[in-house]
Amino acid sequence: MKFSIESVKALQSKVLANILTSPPVSSEVRIAGIIACLLAEPDVELVCWGLGGAGADLYDFARAIDCEHPCLQSLLNGALIRPTLVSKRFAQYISLAKFAKEQEWNEILSDIHKMAVKHIDKNLRGITKPFSQYVRLLSSPENREEIRKLKEVKLFDVGFLNKKANFNWEGISSDFALYCRNSMGYQEEIERAKKKALRYKELSCTAMYKEIITSINEFKNEFENDYYGFHQVTVSKVACILAKMHNVNCSQSPFRLTWQEEGRTYAYSPRIYPFHKFKTYMNFFMPSSIVKIVEHLDAFPPANRKPIFDHFLVVVPSIDTHTIEKNMENIQTHEICPALLGEADGKCYFICHII
Repeated sequence: MKFSIESVKALQSKVLANILTSPPVSSEVRIAGIIACLLAEPDVELVCWGLGGAGADLYDFARAIDCEHPCLQSLLNGALIRPTLVSKRFAQYISLAKFAKEQEWNEILSDIHKMAVKHIDKNLRGITKPFSQYVRLLSSPENREEIRKLKEVKLFDVGFLNKKANFNWEGISSDFALYCRNSMGYQEEIERAKKKALRYKELSCTAMYKEIITSINEFKNEFENDYYGFHQVTVSKVACILAKMHNVNCSQSPFRLTWQEEGRTYAYSPRIYPFHKFKTYMNFFMPSSIVKIVEHLDAFPPANRKPIFDHFLVVVPSIDTHTIEKNMENIQTHEICPALLGEADGKCYFICHII
């Protein structure tokens, strides 16, 4: 099921140019709060006595990250680098542990972290080794690469979409034009939807009107909360857009996506490759433009020339019987066209096609 290579190439040239010509932005990051507190204490044992195991992970995290990374300002709403009541308590618990140790108050020393844990919320406790959700913040490129290599190739099951009550196949785009960096095309879609909603309202179809307004609000939230100009998109939506783009057949009740090949019908089953695996499998067929884009995003000018994504993922349209080797062959012969995504804080963003 071939896609339109001409339209993809035209879109790709605009996307790559938009990313590569982004002007540099320099922003000062002031470190205070929890990170400053942990950096000020050289003795990890005292941190463990004062804050427990979660404190030890935060201690290592504080020493592993790049303190000039602008994303620290928004991470957990800036809770790690701004003075707060929690950071003040962290410092007090560490000081208390230090004093108890000096006085050899061993019984008290072993109980301090039990009080402290009440003030370490689940978000802070979620910062644990190997810090896979915060890879972009790590100062060492070697550490970033090591953690990224922990991801494996996965099959994506589109069957779960059948259980989603609000899933609308007809509303899925057939290309990624709306999701390209800095794209404002979503505003036109919203205006069209508003006009449609008003028609239903005039016809007293209140339920339809409310449903469209709800969809508009969800759509606006999805596109207006961009990340360095990149638009958020779920892996399931990427899989469906690729399906439409490659003319995959869709049947309803139950929802099923199928691919015709050599007169036979197969279940559509896209694969998700971590970028390092995909690059290895593609070998010398790997487009140099894509390698350049990934390297550029790992030193992105608008972000103090820091990495902006924790991981890079490649979604490849496929069927359940295709091997990895068959995926690579189909890409090289332009039978299929994958999508490259960036992941930050567990959310995915469309970057470009791989062609």
